[in-house]
Amino acid sequence: MKEEQRYVLHGSREEERIQVLKAAADKGWADIAAGRYYDIEDKDLDSFMEQIEAEVDEAMRSQG
Repeated sequence: MKEEQRYVLHGSREEERIQVLKAAADKGWADIAAGRYYDIEDKDLDSFMEQIEAEVDEAMRSQG
């Protein structure tokens, strides 16, 4: 595979990841506006973010 082709494939995958993250952010803002949220302690933030990343990765895998 040519270097340009690898970049396009990687870029395409990265764009897909960005779109999933944007959709999650939109849902998050809607949930906040509706009062559906949790207050997270600073000490728990890293763990929470890792959980979100795992959920995004799973959503991407399920999209095929």
